Amino acid sequence: MSSCIGRCRDRSCRRKIQKKETDDINTWHVTQEDVQEQYTGEEMAASYIYAQAFTTILVTMMYSGGCPILYPITFLNFVIVYWVYKMLLISHFKKSTAFDENLAIATIELFKWSVIIHLVTSLMMFTNHNILSSTRVPQQ
Repeated sequence: MSSCIGRCRDRSCRRKIQKKETDDINTWHVTQEDVQEQYTGEEMAASYIYAQAFTTILVTMMYSGGCPILYPITFLNFVIVYWVYKMLLISHFKKSTAFDENLAIATIELFKWSVIIHLVTSLMMFTNHNILSSTRVPQQ
């Protein structure tokens, strides 16, 4: 919030940087480095974003066998998170360059484990007689 106020104060509360009649840029900064420091935010903490996404996927895969409503809830979560972080990346954060293709490879390995965890927990839920109990129909 303070960066937005600082940007507004720098531009004399105008929405866009516009040239005045004297062909000067409407900013109080003297050097290009000062302008870039003012208008580029801090680097996005991508490690927290990835950790949140992985946790959401693993929890969904673990409990979705017994609670299938988690699939649409997780889908809505990822749609909302995608658009929020997209707007934050455009308007506030710098692009994070800390990750490369090794993250994608590690993610595929993690998803293999999530499928195994999903199968084991689903098997435990479906074979529990307290959750899914059935009575025998007497034969005649």
